[in-house]
Amino acid sequence: MAELVFELVGPYYRLSSAEVKAVIEGKGCRWKEKGSAKEVLVLETDCPAEYIAPRLGLTHRVLLHEYTGKQEDIIKGNLNVELPEGSAKVETRRISGAEGETQNIKEVLGDDLDNPIDLINPDHQIVVLLTDKCHAGRFLFTSDKEGYKEREVKNRPFFSPISLEPRYARAAVNLARVKEGETLHDPFCGTGGILLEALDIGLRASGGDIDENMVQGCKMNLKEFGFGCPLEVGDMGNTIPYELDNIVTDPPYGRAASTSGENIVSLYKRFFRVAKDRLKKGGYLSVILPDKKYMDTAEGFRFVEGYRTKVHSSLERHYLVFQKI
Repeated sequence: MAELVFELVGPYYRLSSAEVKAVIEGKGCRWKEKGSAKEVLVLETDCPAEYIAPRLGLTHRVLLHEYTGKQEDIIKGNLNVELPEGSAKVETRRISGAEGETQNIKEVLGDDLDNPIDLINPDHQIVVLLTDKCHAGRFLFTSDKEGYKEREVKNRPFFSPISLEPRYARAAVNLARVKEGETLHDPFCGTGGILLEALDIGLRASGGDIDENMVQGCKMNLKEFGFGCPLEVGDMGNTIPYELDNIVTDPPYGRAASTSGENIVSLYKRFFRVAKDRLKKGGYLSVILPDKKYMDTAEGFRFVEGYRTKVHSSLERHYLVFQKI
């Protein structure tokens, strides 16, 4: 078991935290929460950090936990970190306007290290995150910011203004707890944002959409980033495969997105019926809906968790996770 620190992406920290835990559970591993703050999650887990970190969308950095407590104790020299051979750097960050003597912390920790200090290209980094407490750890991984930037909606050859941004599409994928070797399907694939993120972390995926233009645009976007997967034009009642492991999707909301004239409540009810029919027992459904009231249409599922985000004054997204019972 190792203790890891996750520096979370805001402002929806509950969603960010849930994504981390879902990735661990998808691997079949355990976690126990230890001394966390709103913006920082500290977990004890038997899941390897090198498995967790590359999958995460809503985490900035992952650290090997060294300390959680008062910054005064660090300044007094009570934090002793032993690093392997090589140069080192101490970095601090105030989160959400937290106060802290960052320069003092850097100097004290730097003086206590046996390693030579290299501020430009160090072999090791100690990171101290200041919230209401200090969370210190040895740097392990950082988010692929450039990758997410490249895949932003505006940078795709085919896009829709209401498409999910990559980090949030990745979170929706991870909430489904997809295990290695399992297949994920998006029956409302649209421009392909969910499929892009699933394929980017090496998952097997397929998709469908009733709008032929969307499917062609999705193919174009996948190809732009070096990916491809089975895609089918048609109603989700015909395109969702049988004996499916997991479904991750962002269905139409009934405004700019097309429902082909079908009442939105009718569409959601029908979707949940088809999903229940096609998913394997125990399979997860990660779905994004504009209002929690539509949860009532999810018959035959166990509700696992839900998180609300705000897009603009008239649109919310609710990230909802269900399991077939």
